Amino acid sequence: MAGKNYPILLGDQKSELRTLFRQRRQSLDAQYRRDANHAITQRLIAWEPVARARRVMTYLSFNDEVETFPLVRHFFAEGRSVVVPYIHQGMHNLIPAEIADLEHDLKRGPMGILEPRPEHLRAVDPRSIDVHVVPGIAFDLSGFRIGFGGGYYDRFLVLRSPHSLIVGAAFDIQIADSVLPHDMWDIPMDYVMTESRLLDCSAARAQMLGQLGLFQHARLG
Repeated sequence: MAGKNYPILLGDQKSELRTLFRQRRQSLDAQYRRDANHAITQRLIAWEPVARARRVMTYLSFNDEVETFPLVRHFFAEGRSVVVPYIHQGMHNLIPAEIADLEHDLKRGPMGILEPRPEHLRAVDPRSIDVHVVPGIAFDLSGFRIGFGGGYYDRFLVLRSPHSLIVGAAFDIQIADSVLPHDMWDIPMDYVMTESRLLDCSAARAQMLGQLGLFQHARLG
């Protein structure tokens, strides 16, 4: 990655990028998608931070997102604490809720996405979560993401433990070479896991900031 330039895409491109990357994800061949989902699951399971995590939070996959149900079943089998998001429609915020069973603890939400049943909601302290597995439509090398636009994860992730890790789950085709448009309050990923690689986004951000620092020094010097 040495010497790589990081062009920044403009914020008004965000809607176009959301459409573009959704089309890319939807275009994946069915067999490739199955193989890639399996590879991402196995890579996450074997990844040391996940392997030693006592409590993992993950989104519940919907439509053409990277599948997470095999990951959840694996954690259940190991007796680990599994936390999933519950979107509080009135407050417009995300509540981390522990589940123990995919059949009895979940129902279809307003958008058709599975979520914890409100009557059985078991909220947990965000600071007790070791690893957050986060969805996205697109990710860049520095860890910024384009989601569905609700801002739920960015508002929630500020409450996390400083010792926890955030990892995006994505297909290779969802990784942008340019820096995606983002706001100062957006929370970047620490890592992004794809079917072929683990992106260390913290290292990429440090490199990008170093490049910006050299630019400022040259401009002001």
